[in-house]
Parts: sequence; structure tokens; C-alpha cells
Amino acid sequence: MKMGAAITRFIKSRLPGSLVTAFIAFTLAGCGAGSAPPLGVSYTLPTVPTTGVTINAGNSQAVAQDTLSGSAGVMSAGPRGVSGIAVSGDSKEPVKLQLEKAVRIANKLLTDKYSSPSAATGVSQTKFCNNVDATEGTVTLTVQGNDERLDFSNCGDPVDVVINGAMAATNVSYTGTPGSPPFTLSVTYTFDLIFTYNSGAQTVAMMGRFDIDVNAAGSLTVTMSNGEMGITSGGESVVLSNILETRSCSSYNASTFLCTGVMTASSNYTISGTNCGGTVTVTTTTPFQIDLANGAKYPFTGVALISGVSSNLRITINDDDVAANGSSSPDIVVDIDTDGNTAVYEFTQNYEWSTVFI
Repeated sequence: MKMGAAITRFIKSRLPGSLVTAFIAFTLAGCGAGSAPPLGVSYTLPTVPTTGVTINAGNSQAVAQDTLSGSAGVMSAGPRGVSGIAVSGDSKEPVKLQLEKAVRIANKLLTDKYSSPSAATGVSQTKFCNNVDATEGTVTLTVQGNDERLDFSNCGDPVDVVINGAMAATNVSYTGTPGSPPFTLSVTYTFDLIFTYNSGAQTVAMMGRFDIDVNAAGSLTVTMSNGEMGITSGGESVVLSNILETRSCSSYNASTFLCTGVMTASSNYTISGTNCGGTVTVTTTTPFQIDLANGAKYPFTGVALISGVSSNLRITINDDDVAANGSSSPDIVVDIDTDGNTAVYEFTQNYEWSTVFI
């Protein structure tokens, strides 16, 4: 029993980090005074089986792939995350670039035409995604008080990737000046997006909501709560629920919310999928750490426990993919408990990052 090729290996995609970073940047650009009806995005999660999965030696690598993706960061800025997806194993760097470009255009709509973001309240504007003509679609920015929404219409290069759908930032509140520590920021994000690749050959649908709380003082702490997310691609679907993640970083860019040092992340969630045929629960027991300063994609330390039906899987990280933290081998140790007794793990499997995420 495997989790499936299209939905596994989440960790290879840069989409989630760019998505959250772009959302926060999008919110900061429009922080203003006033209140108005919210501009949230409605969505429907895909239908997936919710019965518990029994973990065994045969499906442990697939379960580990899903789990590592989430534990590395549902919303992580560098080491990918659950909401990312690698369709047929391809990198989704184009999605990251296109989404960030569309958000930059939306921010420019505010700063170019209005003397202050608050002056844009109640106004919708549409702009070409390539900032030149209609050949790469449009993005529409709507602002109501502190609430903001982006609507994408065939936004992107059809040969590469095109975005349709909407994302919104609502319930925005903050103290201090966001982007200039110390400050706090709270916001609710809702999104319903479809990414089309290779002239329509592949599509990825992603939808959901989560609350973000940012606290930037001596260090940057970002907490995501009340989260749920659905992902569909190639006939496969995954739903993540009860998402709670905290990540922190002492070295960071306060304007972009990107960690520039070592990021520490703890992720807890439930994941259900059509290919695994059910549900497992993920709990981080030792926080994962990713050395972004050295260009690592994967964590160099951390422990996660995955609970199934009378069975468990424990993932222990010894080293990352850049061998900058001790060059320990194996990189990953997967211990499998097949009878629900975590005092004794019946099987152990060792992996290198190159073999788990191929």
C-alpha cells in the first residue's frame, strides 16, 4: 500500500514557502485603517477515505515521505512543506516564481496608484500578469479595509504554469510596524487555486485555510493554527486537517519573513489520502531544524511519530542533504512498530535523502 506518486514527495516543492511568504507580503502591502465586510475565499475539500492506516514494513517509506514533508514545515520558507506537490516528480519552481510575481504586481497596484494602502479601500484593480499585455492573463486586487483578495485569471505562461482561482487575507491585525521589529501580525488566509502545467497536461488544485500569527522581536516566530488543506493531482487527493505548526528563526529578513539561518519547526497534523486509503496522525516529538544558511533542503535533526491503527512509525533525522552538520550516515532512521507498543520497534530501515526523495 503506497501513498501514490503524484501526492508523495511534497518536500521537493517550493510552493508552500512561497505561498505563505507571498501571502504575508501581500498583507503587509495593504495594512491600513478601516473595516469592511471580509473578502474571504470559499472552498471545498476533496473527498478522501478517513479510516485508519495500519503501518508496516511495506508501506513505511511512503508514510515517511508524507510525514517528512509535513514535519519539515507546512508553511516553511525554505525546506518545502505539506502543501507543496511534485507532479510526476517535477520541480514546481515555476509556481513559486509565478505566484510571487502576481503578488508583486498586486502590491504595485497599491503603491503606484495610491499614496497609502488605506486609500485603496473598496477598490478593485486588474493588471496584466506580465505587466505588459494580456498574453499571460490578469490578476485582480480587491481591498476592503484591512481585507485583501487576489483573483487570478489564466495568470502565467501557458507553456510553463498558469494560475486560476483566488487567495485572500482577512481578519488582519497588528501591533508596531510590520516589517520593522518589534511587531506582531495576525491574519487569516483562505485560498482556492488551480495550477496548470505544460499547456494543460497536468493540473494541481490546492485549497484551504489557516490562521497565521507572527511575532518578530529578537527572533522571528510564526505559528499556523486552525489549518486545513486539500491537494488534488493526477486523480489522487490528500487532505490535511488539525494543522498546527510553529517555526522560529533568530536570523531572518523582517520584510520578507524569510529565515536566513537555522529554522526550527514543529508540525502536528492529520493526513488522509486516496492512495494510502486512510489516515495517520503526525506529531513532532523533537523539533526539526533546517540549515537554510548553508542551502539545505532537508532538516539535519528532529524526530516525528506517526500513529496508525495499532501501529507507529518513528522518524529520526541524523543529517541533512548538504552534509554540513556532522555528515552522519544514515541521514534518516525509520523505526516501525507493528503492534502499537512504542517501547519495542520490530523493524528498522535506514535511508539517505537521495533515496527517500528521488
